Amino acid sequence: AKGVAFYKSMNGEISSSFAKFMTEDEMKRACTLACIDEDIEEMPNGYDTVIGEGGVNLVALCDGRVESVRLVRGEVVVGPGDLIREGQLLISGVRDMGDGSYDVMAAAGEVWARTEHTLEVKIPMDREEKVYVGPKKVKKTLFFFGKPIKITKSTGIIEGNCDTIKKMENVCLFGTVPLPLAIETVEHLPYEIKSVTMTEKEASEQAFAALSDELARAVEGKTLLSQSIRCEITQEHCLIHCTYRCVENIARPQPFAHGT
Repeated sequence: AKGVAFYKSMNGEISSSFAKFMTEDEMKRACTLACIDEDIEEMPNGYDTVIGEGGVNLVALCDGRVESVRLVRGEVVVGPGDLIREGQLLISGVRDMGDGSYDVMAAAGEVWARTEHTLEVKIPMDREEKVYVGPKKVKKTLFFFGKPIKITKSTGIIEGNCDTIKKMENVCLFGTVPLPLAIETVEHLPYEIKSVTMTEKEASEQAFAALSDELARAVEGKTLLSQSIRCEITQEHCLIHCTYRCVENIARPQPFAHGT
């Protein structure tokens, strides 16, 4: 028979993640190899001991070395100085009650650790830039009591790319008394998209600005300890490698898996 779900029994708790691949006999052999078979058999109903549901563990979000632990609920399984790997159990949602029974809960707390991360920013040396070409074309229209009256000749059809800027100005007598007059000015600015090669200084400034933004987002809520930066410039791009070290809470919740 296959193992059943963790929330139903200890049997399922052990085999839930492997229920589709492991028989009950295989599971028991695995427990023997792990030296936990005697503890399980001493429980009231052995492998069928019901231990609860709704449990949540706290596991490591990333690699790190533990600095401190703040327990709210659960069983702490790591301590200061421990080297942690991503996904490792930090605070268990299962607590041994000492009488053969286990209490299942949603573990809560914080595990602060020294961590190391990398960021990479790549800026192409060639970029597209908008370049205005040729004379701009201007059209003015007078509005008298809301009715339009053209006061310039038609600019005709404008081919290619073009920016259009509209501006409406109300006319006032002596600068203070509004009149039922307004002038609309429409400017058409033809442009072309051209490829421009940045200087090394321009590319590095853009790359460092982008890195600053990314690093600020990455260390939000953390304590930045140090950073090391390496810049590489080629004909194609400006590349920045940044390694930063910080102290952060690496505990993330992971609900118990429910197998079938």
